[in-house]
Amino acid sequence: MTTSRFDTIRDLAHLEQFVAGSFDRPLVLFKHSRSCGTSHQALDEMQEHLATGGRDATYAMLTVQEQRDLSDAIARHFAVRHETPQVLVIRDGQVA
Repeated sequence: MTTSRFDTIRDLAHLEQFVAGSFDRPLVLFKHSRSCGTSHQALDEMQEHLATGGRDATYAMLTVQEQRDLSDAIARHFAVRHETPQVLVIRDGQVA
């Protein structure tokens, strides 16, 4: 489930655009799993955060079941272990 409050990352080139933008404004990247109850709870919390004014950053989301290769590429690129739910805050091209 995605919402209009999140940008959806379509592919690796699109991710690179978001990361390049993190030099101007932080990127909050949410990795979601449709089959995980904890991930659904985290999505609700993220949506609540956005609804209450959390727009100091760019917010993007990917759903792991639909984009597992991209999720794995993110884990390799930022040297973080893949998990869901997972929120990465990216500033100046790196995980903060």
